[in-house]
Amino acid sequence: MRWAKSQGGVVGYAHSASGLQIEPERAAQRLMNTLDQNQDQLLTLEETQQALLPLPFEQIDEDRDQALSKGE
Repeated sequence: MRWAKSQGGVVGYAHSASGLQIEPERAAQRLMNTLDQNQDQLLTLEETQQALLPLPFEQIDEDRDQALSKGE
């Protein structure tokens, strides 16, 4: 911190990240809104190629229908 302050930086101790939780339903809806190119409320493997998913597509696709629903 001394080095950063000597360079004119504003520094302090890291916070605990309290309050930075992800709300799964809202996160799922954001992904659906962003990635669902054909607006069918399902995401295909192709639609998710550029997405950062929490798990690999195959693990999220619980019903093995080759598409992700908002619930999945």
